[in-house]
Amino acid sequence: MSFRPAVSLSGVGILGELRAPRERTSLLDPGLLRIPGLLAFSASTVFSRGKEYYAPRSLHRLQADITLYTGLLNDLRCAPGTCVAPSRYVLADHVLAKAIRVVDFRAGVPGTGNEQLAPFFETITQCARLIADGLLGRPTPSSRSGLPRSMPPLPAANQEAVPRAFVEGDNHLLTLTAARTAPRPGGPVVGVLLGGGAAAAVTAAAWNTGMSLIKVSRYDDTARGGSQVWGTPLDAGHEATVIDDNCGTGDTLKAAAALVEGLTGRAPARRAVEWHWEKLLRGRVYEHPGRVFAPEESDVLAPWAFRHHRLVNTLAEHLTNGGSHPRLTTADWLAHSHTVLAMLADALPEQMWTDAPLELLREIRQADRHSRRGVPDAWTDLVNRCHDCAGPRPHLVPGQAEPSDADAAGHL
Repeated sequence: MSFRPAVSLSGVGILGELRAPRERTSLLDPGLLRIPGLLAFSASTVFSRGKEYYAPRSLHRLQADITLYTGLLNDLRCAPGTCVAPSRYVLADHVLAKAIRVVDFRAGVPGTGNEQLAPFFETITQCARLIADGLLGRPTPSSRSGLPRSMPPLPAANQEAVPRAFVEGDNHLLTLTAARTAPRPGGPVVGVLLGGGAAAAVTAAAWNTGMSLIKVSRYDDTARGGSQVWGTPLDAGHEATVIDDNCGTGDTLKAAAALVEGLTGRAPARRAVEWHWEKLLRGRVYEHPGRVFAPEESDVLAPWAFRHHRLVNTLAEHLTNGGSHPRLTTADWLAHSHTVLAMLADALPEQMWTDAPLELLREIRQADRHSRRGVPDAWTDLVNRCHDCAGPRPHLVPGQAEPSDADAAGHL
């Protein structure tokens, strides 16, 4: 089944933010425009993620923001001639990122139990569903979201602690594309904190399955890891899927898979949203030294090249310090990923593992029906594909066909 996102690839930045002409702020709830740092603006464009999305914040501040944003989400209503979809997406995206940061920190605090994190998991799950539904054009209820209006109090000793704020796993369109690859087991998705948290939540929402999180790291925050599983319990009756934001050497995925297998007695499937295809090209074609994942040993290979953490964090830091959003978009990243994979396919023609990722990239490019539009407009994309509009539908872009019900439903 084809992958047809509801938004243009060029309307999604490389970091994962949605973009639209500045005049489209009229499609947003006025309350969002009054929150400092929630959105970002240039002379001509509005971005769904402002500096608050990336800035390091204390647990107390994160929890206060989550309470504010979920309150707005619960109270959103359609205004005549507009749609709640853009506002709902912006708030859900911000809440998801902040809630995962809180869980990442508290999962490393001795004595933390699932009951203490249950409200956060409910919030993460519901926000991930809103995000997946928005990007896929799936119908969403127009009623209150039902998100928890408050969170359990933080331990006094942790209130001023500042959780990790990395953002490698937060381009949800990349995650949904990776989720399109097969096969997909019927058990829960187990995300590797921190970067794999958002990836697991959005993948589970797309697959309509349970979501768990584990804290395994081979690089940073290793002292706060452990063997506990938070969220949906794991059992031997269903094959789980371990997912991380990216895979370079494969060490983290192997360690996480070993942890899950030790708990269930069954080896899980292993996935990543992005793969270090450039490193594989350097190692196998240019014969550079260094360890890299073995594609022959991987369960599922997604088509996206690795947005290296130095690149992603540099771009986010630039925005946080008052700079502008990068011009690179997901459409540009598709072209880059296709180039690297095509080079691998040409240089190693006897290998077959490039076939499926390359085919998926071609499929996405063909399905990007809005790619020829001069100005990307994610807000209008969401409004035109939403199912909870009040009053008359906003005018479609000239030349754009009215989507059929089957198109609007979206698939994986």
